[in-house]
Amino acid sequence: MNTNILELFEIEKKLAIQAAKENFYSFCRLIDPAFYTPDKPHLYELCETLQKIYENKLLKPDGTPYKNLILNMPPRFGKSRTLQLFVSWCLGKDQENKIMLGSYNDTLAQRFSRYTRDIIGWVKHSAFEIKFPDIFPDVHLKYGDSSVKNWAVNDQFFNYGAVGIGGSATGAGCNIQITDDPIKSVEEALNGNRLDVIWEWFSNTFATRTESNEAIQIICMTRWSTYDICGRILNESKPDEGETYGYNPDDWYVLRLEAKTDKGMTCPSVLDETKYNKLKTGMDPLIFMANYHQRPVNREGQLYSGFKTYEELPNDIEMIRAYIDTADTGEDFLCCICFAETSQKYAYVTDVYYTQAPMEVTEPQTSIILHDNNVNFAMVEGNNGGRGFARNVERELWEKYGTNEPVMYPFHQTKNKQTRIHQYSFLVQKVVIFPQNWDKKFPKFYQDIMTYQRKGKNKHDDAPDALTGVVELLEKAGKL
Repeated sequence: MNTNILELFEIEKKLAIQAAKENFYSFCRLIDPAFYTPDKPHLYELCETLQKIYENKLLKPDGTPYKNLILNMPPRFGKSRTLQLFVSWCLGKDQENKIMLGSYNDTLAQRFSRYTRDIIGWVKHSAFEIKFPDIFPDVHLKYGDSSVKNWAVNDQFFNYGAVGIGGSATGAGCNIQITDDPIKSVEEALNGNRLDVIWEWFSNTFATRTESNEAIQIICMTRWSTYDICGRILNESKPDEGETYGYNPDDWYVLRLEAKTDKGMTCPSVLDETKYNKLKTGMDPLIFMANYHQRPVNREGQLYSGFKTYEELPNDIEMIRAYIDTADTGEDFLCCICFAETSQKYAYVTDVYYTQAPMEVTEPQTSIILHDNNVNFAMVEGNNGGRGFARNVERELWEKYGTNEPVMYPFHQTKNKQTRIHQYSFLVQKVVIFPQNWDKKFPKFYQDIMTYQRKGKNKHDDAPDALTGVVELLEKAGKL
């Protein structure tokens, strides 16, 4: 009986080892079975992507292989652990691979190196364990050349080097280069000078160590800013109009995973919805969105520095108004801002309706928002369909509540949007006052306001456009 069990184990072991040699995900499952479990499908996608880029099977639309990969994933999703295993698997596949790893400091870079080195030099504690030496028995750490910072396998001169940001990357070149977590903290991410230092080191020192155009470059990081390494490579920010940082974004494959999508939680076994909601409630919304949705936080260069807040509405309210910017396209947001106009020339925001829902949803919902906030007058900006939207909301108000209030005034905006937003930004911050915790009450609106950049690309400008309209409305009413 025992003999049969051992024979069966040997057969299964051989099959598993062969699979691990050929397939990177199988390798991860064999080395770390407790972590690489079937209930983490994102790890399969990550492993498949890494194997494809290594084997020149990750193809561009023109059929040529990608050589550059960006990985943006939430914390604890296994991206660094997988990269460590990837390095060891690559050395098992080809002992002549030369790998360089850069991270935000030497400590983290060397920790990455130590784990990778230990995978290769694993000492088995049980005959039933299957580790790297079983899968690639001909690969050994080179005796006398296995420091944490630089090491080699077999009779190679150099296989692996680790360096922190700002450190020297001179010496041997590499054909696989990994940049892992180049930004230490949110404070660093919001420091423009530090982002410049990181970029200078990456572009002028680290990236120059690749040996040829065939070298693989992998960048793994949280998306903190449009001025981080990923943002500059992808041309999300430009020093001047028409100028780039010298990289073609089409040359980079981006694997971007959010903790939660419209389909639900990406990996409940790592982060379930209860924990997700707890983090969302307790964290700064901008930092939360960067960590768990890979949405850059750009306080350096943002248009709005901050807004005053209130606990209770003042007693000198003269009128309740609303400014509504209808959605022109499917990508646009409808934005309805209700506010109390005071004799002191301030706009106290009482409610915000900000959505990409279709008109059949937004028209009845807008009527409810206007009625519940006791709005007296609503300005409706809509260069494509604004009048129709206003008429339909008026009909909804009459059918639901039997009232002709608020007065709906549709108009056509002829001024340049970007010019208006920048021109009124100072006045907006001076006269518009939000309720306390408006970041929690109107999270998406808050995000699009507080990440709006003076220069470069802004994915959405509907929120600052409508906020500008609030001040323009006060100005037209002779309040400013």
